[in-house]
Amino acid sequence: MVDNIRIRFERGSFSGKLDPSDLVKISEKYIKYEIKNTNQKYQSKIVILQSRKNGYVYIYGSLRKWYFGETSLLDFNQRTFVRALQKLAEVLQMPMSDLCDKGKITGIEIGMNIRTRISCLKLLRKLVSYKFFHREDDYQKQGSVYFGFDKEKKKNSSRTIIAYDKFRNIVKGLSGTTYGCRMKKAFECLKKHGYHITRIEIKLKGQ
Repeated sequence: MVDNIRIRFERGSFSGKLDPSDLVKISEKYIKYEIKNTNQKYQSKIVILQSRKNGYVYIYGSLRKWYFGETSLLDFNQRTFVRALQKLAEVLQMPMSDLCDKGKITGIEIGMNIRTRISCLKLLRKLVSYKFFHREDDYQKQGSVYFGFDKEKKKNSSRTIIAYDKFRNIVKGLSGTTYGCRMKKAFECLKKHGYHITRIEIKLKGQ
């Protein structure tokens, strides 16, 4: 159920090979690459940053979307999560052992798509609180509810949670495309037959 992930390699520990064609930006602070999964249409990109100051390498992005595709409703199980890591190691031309042993996870997001018999908007109105975390209501009408924003410090805490309408999220990402219009019609049909998908994600930072 892992989704977004952040991995850090300290100076000299990253053994991967980066394709010059994946280079997107060079600045004074870092060199940025974007890795695509060419087997998927509408895939997210895995971003790799090379710090020019300390030599660290950072890998981050949605591993799930990169592996399954941007519009997929699938979640990882243990087997497919390992396969996704193996695929990433293969693309980076580095041993799987180096990716897992030398890389340090500095942030991870756990997510799951949940089918409910009521609409996502009705469900969100029933989510009153999450422990002692502040609830951000501004986005509820847009189909999302956030918990974990530290209002006094004006920043996210080390643990945050978000719940949102997965169908709406996918269609929004494909806005203005023919494929997006087809997906919207398909999702509306599913909703009429009682298929509502709410996605819940928990983000952990530095843990």
